[in-house]
Amino acid sequence: MKTISGICVCAGIAAGLVRWEEGHIPAAGGGEPAGSQEELRRFEEAVCKVEQERIKLCDDVLKMSGEETAAIFQAHAIMLRDEILAGPVRGCISSGCSAAQAVRLSFGEAAAIFDQMDDEYMKARGDDIRDLEKALLRAMSADQPDPAPARTGKEAGPVLIAAVDFSPSEIASMDRENVLGIILQKGNTSGHAAIIARAMGIPMLVRCQEIDESCQGRRAVLDPEKGILYLDPDEDLFENAQKQMAVRLEKRNGQSQEPGSGRER
Repeated sequence: MKTISGICVCAGIAAGLVRWEEGHIPAAGGGEPAGSQEELRRFEEAVCKVEQERIKLCDDVLKMSGEETAAIFQAHAIMLRDEILAGPVRGCISSGCSAAQAVRLSFGEAAAIFDQMDDEYMKARGDDIRDLEKALLRAMSADQPDPAPARTGKEAGPVLIAAVDFSPSEIASMDRENVLGIILQKGNTSGHAAIIARAMGIPMLVRCQEIDESCQGRRAVLDPEKGILYLDPDEDLFENAQKQMAVRLEKRNGQSQEPGSGRER
């Protein structure tokens, strides 16, 4: 048995098989720019598409987790129209960049500013900008994978999801019935991804630097409160964790059905 340390975001014992999720950065705009007018049109169409996605996500999260969490995606929709982000993109396009190149440059520079801040809360805002960047690039790409890796993975059954990192929208779009817990190499405790995981009641451990693709398909017990992931646990530990998880899930699902809880499922 191997123990991996991390930092707790959301407590709750979870036990199951680990599924490793590779990150995906949409490869939009690999060719030559089609001219500034055409590239501006592509950018505006992408903004409209992502804006509608965020509005829908806001509605979905409102039903499941309440107004405070849903407001994250309402803010995302507003950010898309903010000239602080959109203005530099249009400027880059007018200078000869493709829409995708302009989004990468402008959103990347904006995120880097937040990354350099000392305040953890403000630093985490860079994650929101990167989330929108990925969504815009996906909207401009012919290859548009589902941004929620666990949402359509029902055939695999409930699993522990491990990855380098997840954006706020990726976590919000997950099917929590099929996500027993989340383990991240990176991540933080104050960002919107963490807030959403707590609101959804999904156990989550971040800063697990030893977690990687080698954990794929292995049994594990996640104990965020202790800050530990147990890989290849013995039978007694695994079975005991499963019993504790079953009690927790029964309680969570019961609470989510209560009138006025602000959640569905």
